[in-house]
Amino acid sequence: MATTLALTTDLSVEECLSRLHESLSPVRPFRWAMPSTETYFGKVRGDMFQVFVVGPGDMRKNSFTPIFYGSLRASPEGARISGSISVHTFVSVFLTAWYVGVLAFLGAIWWHLLTSGSDLGSAVGMLFIAFLAFVSANAVAVPWLIFSFGRRLNREKEGTLKRFVVATLEAREVASAEGR
Repeated sequence: MATTLALTTDLSVEECLSRLHESLSPVRPFRWAMPSTETYFGKVRGDMFQVFVVGPGDMRKNSFTPIFYGSLRASPEGARISGSISVHTFVSVFLTAWYVGVLAFLGAIWWHLLTSGSDLGSAVGMLFIAFLAFVSANAVAVPWLIFSFGRRLNREKEGTLKRFVVATLEAREVASAEGR
């Protein structure tokens, strides 16, 4: 789900950090008004940084907004930037916990139902199985569809984030064999 990037720049780590500090608006927990232009928000801590973009047409709170999580390392030619673009860590953890919990719960119900020797051939038994199958399918499909829709809404922002980091840090991509 995450897009991994390996970049290099002729700028020093200190210059990269300075440019990021100058270019990023501070993250505010509550935004009462949406920016009228595309605005880059982020945090810089040590040699690690996070960047996300909010534009005039964005929803107020979008849990699926992509975030660039990056780190800087000194290299002989300047600095190496490694990072990934993904949704907020909390969203990933929540969806993982949701799937594990739902699948464990529904799996236990199905296991009990199939091993208990219940009369599943009766009308009530068949109705319960149909209902349980419907709930099981929706408990898995609905969160997946929400996640997919959220990612699709923000697909262009991944490219925007990459262009921002490349332009701000005067970076270029590292060949895949060299960057890993």
